[in-house]
Amino acid sequence: MAFQKGISGNPNGRPKKGNTFTDILEKILDEQTKEIGTGKNKKTIHGKEIIAKIIYEIAADKNNPPKIRLDAINVIMDRIDGKPTQQETIQANINAPQNEFYNMTAEERLAEFHKLMGYENETT
Repeated sequence: MAFQKGISGNPNGRPKKGNTFTDILEKILDEQTKEIGTGKNKKTIHGKEIIAKIIYEIAADKNNPPKIRLDAINVIMDRIDGKPTQQETIQANINAPQNEFYNMTAEERLAEFHKLMGYENETT
C-alpha cells in the first residue's frame, strides 16, 4: 500500500496525554499527600517523596532479606545515577594474518566474501 499525497497516515492525530500508565501513576502520586507533624512543624509530604522514603527504608532495614535490600538499593541507584550501560564483548582472532585480505584484488575479495556467505556456486 503506497502513501497518498495529502492524506494523513494518522488521521486521529497524536493520542491525548493522560492515558499511559506513567501518566496515571503520576496523577495518583500527585494526589497522594501525607501530613506529618503538628502546629508550626506541620509538613505535607507528596506521593513521590512517600515512595522514595519507603524504598529507602526497605534498603536501610537490616531485618529485610539481602535480596530485598539490594533490589531497593538498585532502584535508588538507578534513579540517582541512571541505569548502567551494557557492555558488549567482541571476540576476534588477533593472530589471524591481516595482510592477506588487503593483498587480494577486488575480484579475489568478492570471491572470498561469496565463499564465506555460501554463494560459491552462484554467478555474479
